[in-house]
Amino acid sequence: LILFKFLMDLLAFLLLSQSNSERRRRRQREAEQQRYRQQLAAQRRRENELKAQRVAEQKRYQQQLREQERIRKQQLAEQKRQRQAEQERYRQELAEKERLRKKQLKVAQQEKFRQERIHQQQLAEKERIRKEQLAKQRRQQIEQLQSHKQYVITQKLKPKQIELSNLQNQIATEEESIKGMRLERNDNSKKIIICVGKTGHGKSTF
Repeated sequence: LILFKFLMDLLAFLLLSQSNSERRRRRQREAEQQRYRQQLAAQRRRENELKAQRVAEQKRYQQQLREQERIRKQQLAEQKRQRQAEQERYRQELAEKERLRKKQLKVAQQEKFRQERIHQQQLAEKERIRKEQLAKQRRQQIEQLQSHKQYVITQKLKPKQIELSNLQNQIATEEESIKGMRLERNDNSKKIIICVGKTGHGKSTF
């Protein structure tokens, strides 16, 4: 009986200790599960915080991008406006230069026409003076020719005419004399040599 009681007490002790061990293990598992859940919650919180930070950073980055895009568009618009203003100024400068060039060209053409007109007038005046001089020289030459002609007629041509008349008379006389030379004229075997030359060249010797 004592042994049985001892066994029962031992069994109860064993059951109690086993129950206590089981309860300790259960509490440990529950504590581990609680810690795991806490870790998961902390991890989720960290992930949410990181996600919120990433979202905030993305929002800030997108806002910066939008701000940079706005600034870039403003700069582009300003550059475009400046280019348009420069192009307008350049067109105005070109138009002013073209106007001045046309004005200078017109003035130069007018000056050129004036110079040409003056030159033509000078040429016409020179031509008129030259024609007058030529007409005067021609009249003088005609007068000189007429006076020389009269001089030649009176001083030189008349003696020549007299000499020509004498030669013609001499030729006629000689022709009449030749007509009387029938023998020499009708003899074909006879030859007559006429030597012409200056005195002393040997005509008589020949």
